Amino acid sequence: MNISFIGLGLIGYPIAGHLANAGHKLTVFNRTLNKAQAWLKQYRGQIATSLAEIALGADVVYTCVLDDDALSNVLLDSGILPSLKPGTLVIDHSTVSREISQKIGKIAAENKIGFLDAPVSGGKIAADAGKLTIMAGGDRTYYDQACRLFHHYATCYEWMGPAGSGCLAKMANQICGIGALQGVAESIKFIEAAGLDGARLLKLMVQGSAQSRQLEQRGPRMLNKDFKTQASIKIGLKDLEICLAEAKKLGIHLPGTQVSQLLFQQLVNAGMQDQDIAGLIAALK
Repeated sequence: MNISFIGLGLIGYPIAGHLANAGHKLTVFNRTLNKAQAWLKQYRGQIATSLAEIALGADVVYTCVLDDDALSNVLLDSGILPSLKPGTLVIDHSTVSREISQKIGKIAAENKIGFLDAPVSGGKIAADAGKLTIMAGGDRTYYDQACRLFHHYATCYEWMGPAGSGCLAKMANQICGIGALQGVAESIKFIEAAGLDGARLLKLMVQGSAQSRQLEQRGPRMLNKDFKTQASIKIGLKDLEICLAEAKKLGIHLPGTQVSQLLFQQLVNAGMQDQDIAGLIAALK
C-alpha cells in the first residue's frame, strides 16, 4: 500500500519502520527534517518536503504527533484532509482529546475519507519491538481494514466504539499507568529512606502483588537515577491534563490523577520536561 506517515518521534519512527519492513511504500514527513533523513538511512521509502506532498496518491495516512494543536495543524489547517482521495484511510496514533478526534472524524466523513482515533500504549520499548497496544475509535469497517496494518507493529488491538472512543480508552490507560508509576516512585522513595537493598527487593516485588510494567521497567531506573527519555515528562503532563479535562466534563473526581498532575508540573517548572517519566521520583521531596 502507499502509506504516508506524519510524525517520526519516539513512537512514530519505529512504527513507520515496521510498515516499511513489511513491504509497504512509505512516504514520511517530519517537522524536523533531520529525523526524516535519519529514518531514510535505516528504512526504505521517501521523504515528503511538505504536507501538501504527503497527500499525493496515499492509500493510508498516519499521524503520530504531540497534541491537539499539532494534529489540527497537519490535518485541518494545512488543508490535507479534504484533499485526500475518497476512500483514503487516516489513522491517528497521537494521544489527543476526544473533541479534536470527533471534529476530524466528522470532516473526514463529509469527504468520504475514513478516520480512526487509535492511540497506542507501550512506549518506545514496545514500539521498537513491534508489540504496541492499540485502542481504536471510529467506523468498525475502517477498523477492520486497519487491522491488516496493525499486526505489523502491535500485538494487541481492539475496536472501542465510535469516533473519540479510542481517545477515551487511552485516557483510562494513562490514569491507570501513571497512577502505577506514582506508586512505584513512592515505593522506591520509601525503600531508599528505610535503607533497604532496592535491587534485591524489586526482584521480589515484581513476583508479588505489586507487580506492574511500571515497576518492572522504571523501578530499576528510579533506583539508578536513569532518566534517559523513553516517554517524556512534558508528554506525561499533557496526557494528564487531557484526562483531567475529560473527567471534569464527565463530572467525576480523580484525586490521585490530580496529585500526579501537580508533581509532573513541578518537574516541568524545574526544567526536567524532556527527561523520562521515571524522573517523577525527583518530585518527591
